Amino acid sequence: MKTAAYPLTPFTLLMLAVLFVLLSCNSNNHGGNDHDSNNHDSTNNDSTPKTTPKHFVPPDDNTLSEQQVLLYIEVKQREKQLLVINENAPPAMSRHYNHIETQAAQESNLGIEEYLWIKNNIINAGTQSMLNGYFELNNKIIALLEKTLARRMETRALTEDPAEVERIDIHINEIKQQLLDFKLTTEKYTNRTESVSSNLQLFEKYKTQLESVSR
Repeated sequence: MKTAAYPLTPFTLLMLAVLFVLLSCNSNNHGGNDHDSNNHDSTNNDSTPKTTPKHFVPPDDNTLSEQQVLLYIEVKQREKQLLVINENAPPAMSRHYNHIETQAAQESNLGIEEYLWIKNNIINAGTQSMLNGYFELNNKIIALLEKTLARRMETRALTEDPAEVERIDIHINEIKQQLLDFKLTTEKYTNRTESVSSNLQLFEKYKTQLESVSR
């Protein structure tokens, strides 16, 4: 018995072509999803686990190391890069400066506790550096006051008028008080501990780089 043959009309051929395309697309989409899923999993699993910085205990002498100063410079350089990225980011994705600073420290594998301790000591060292300029001026003023005092003392020795001597004595006492104030201030801030002096030396050594990343 022969089976009846059905002619393939143009409409039938069109429907078969559409069915073939739909099946092909469905197969590709399913494979793509698996691929994306695999990529997603591999992205999550392939990330290198970051080492969590240990709790930072400041040294007893509160002295910075050279490596810590260099790390601080590295963090500030990265921070400036992140700030540029943040400025160009949409408002919804922009972040607070503190978040950026923390991220920059973490990317250098530097715990935030240690970073803030380093930052505080570098700021203090920078203040001491600025005070050095003040002390230079202070010492010049002290030298000028001492010369003025010496001249007034000479004038007093040659003066016979009691009223004039009294007026000169008032001026001499004023100069002496000014000298005492300037000397006490200089002594107070120049009597530095070993750690402050050590941190200041490191600051002066890397002053150019530190000022550059702080702008």
